[in-house]
Amino acid sequence: MELHEMDNETLDNHLRLFYAEVKNQDGDDYSKSTLLGLRYGLEGYLNSPTHNKGITISGNPEFKKSNVVLNAKLKSLKQGGKENVGLQHKPPLEPEDLQKLKTSGVFDCSSPLGFLRNVWFSTVLFWCRRGREGQRNLTRESFVFGQDPTGEEYATMTHSEASKNHPGGIKDSESFQHIGRMYQKNEENDGYSALKLYISKLNPACEALFQYPKRNWKPDDKTWYENRTL
Repeated sequence: MELHEMDNETLDNHLRLFYAEVKNQDGDDYSKSTLLGLRYGLEGYLNSPTHNKGITISGNPEFKKSNVVLNAKLKSLKQGGKENVGLQHKPPLEPEDLQKLKTSGVFDCSSPLGFLRNVWFSTVLFWCRRGREGQRNLTRESFVFGQDPTGEEYATMTHSEASKNHPGGIKDSESFQHIGRMYQKNEENDGYSALKLYISKLNPACEALFQYPKRNWKPDDKTWYENRTL
């Protein structure tokens, strides 16, 4: 019997066994995101125009047995330190979504807050994957600006903040093998140009890259930010 042919009770029982026993090709447990993604994908399959089942599995009392098993599996993964096993990269941001963000006004560089948002987003997008820990370690000295052999201007990090698995240091050569470059683009609120100007507007008394925007400011002020780490 195919999945879309099962009633909810039968499907619930099958999912209960699936969550309890499923392994990857190496015989290891799947990560939390993969297991939740499988459930989400199944919902999409069953609710597609072809089958149109109108089923919601998450939080549905009719799928209580399988959800209880899945919840127990996720707790077990966390307790065993395997919650994020196998994860290498974050889901990519679609170009259409990125364009929407850029044209929404949230990255407008005409104000200290928009300026901060622009630089924070570009920094996280190109380099930081360590969350708040890595971001708070950033300073104005964390970046260098250069020019490639073709004459294109770019910014890059002076050290890697990209991964907990490769935190940097003398013995961690892999941290420096894939340092990202953010190139200058001929577009409004360009990330490269924003970063370069943003650094010049930082409060010199504060080393942190991310500082609180001033509430009272003028466009021609030398500093747009307070002597306070965000």
